[in-house]
Amino acid sequence: MTPVDSSPPFADQEADAPIREARSLQKRRQSWIGGACVTAILAGAVGYVIVAHRATPASNQPSSGTPSQRPPPSSSSSSPSGGATAYFTSGTSIIPFDLATNKAGSPISVPGRVINGIAITPDGRTAYVTTYTPVRPYLFAVVPIDLVTKAAGNPISVPIGIGAISVTPDGLTAYMTTGAPGAIIPIDLTTKTVGLPISVPMIRPGIAINPDGRTAYVVQDVTNGAPSVVPIDLVTKAIGRPISVPVGGYSIAITPDGHSAYLVTLITPTDAPSVVPIDLVTMHVGRPTSVLGAYRIAIAPIGRTAYVTTVGVGVPSFERVNTGPALVPIDLARNTVGHLISMPDNSGDIAIAPAISR
Repeated sequence: MTPVDSSPPFADQEADAPIREARSLQKRRQSWIGGACVTAILAGAVGYVIVAHRATPASNQPSSGTPSQRPPPSSSSSSPSGGATAYFTSGTSIIPFDLATNKAGSPISVPGRVINGIAITPDGRTAYVTTYTPVRPYLFAVVPIDLVTKAAGNPISVPIGIGAISVTPDGLTAYMTTGAPGAIIPIDLTTKTVGLPISVPMIRPGIAINPDGRTAYVVQDVTNGAPSVVPIDLVTKAIGRPISVPVGGYSIAITPDGHSAYLVTLITPTDAPSVVPIDLVTMHVGRPTSVLGAYRIAIAPIGRTAYVTTVGVGVPSFERVNTGPALVPIDLARNTVGHLISMPDNSGDIAIAPAISR
């Protein structure tokens, strides 16, 4: 099954575009795999690494590949996740997922329906989830979830439909993306008040905040055919110079050292979704890694592994396996793709919480 399309009719319509497009292109992709079109696709996507694994535990070693220009920091932990826990949005709940054992925990109920936006505070104790009420008039809110007690807090009302959300490194402010005309909106997590929006035309749901807390990076897809990632100075509210990317983007995550961003690109009739590295120091866009059905991305706190959720459109193998929703680990030091990990049905967005002491 694919993630639940939980957005109301007029709220952030772009938020589910990858799912709708993946469903419409699924049959065509299967025919491409079985015919000569594979050659044409590969010829037009030089450097892409195609995922071709069945869903198996992540403990299997990933294949070898070319090292990246900037390896992430090393860690003494033997686990690529460093003992962290992923949380998936799913309809009216979020689902904890142990990245060491690849096992899902009991769902945690969320008031209203989730709009596939989730962010976790740096201490790993609180998740903030974007929601709406499924009856008119659609009321939008950000709901705090205590990840220790599993209890939902009082919703924070917001004035407009929202999509993605990210929390600053000090845990004091969240920034959420909106639909048309496009903006990011700050929320003071101490006072639970909503601040003035920062206009960002043609914004898509993706947002990530640099670990220095000063800059947010949002995904922009303008009409003149120049998709980009846009930096926003959160102190001055100024929009910086866009970073051009080869294909329209959707979801974005930043490594813990703040040096690199990883962008999930949109599915198109000629290009599979991919994960594109961006050097935030030089603004250089690196070689894409293809992940069929890629939807959302998060990076483990120790910085060695990115985890990409997929919408379950299958993998390009000779068996033509349709895996259902899956989690795809990417070794960031080697730019190699690991084996697919089966996710709970109806999973959507992903956020990763560090291991916490209780």
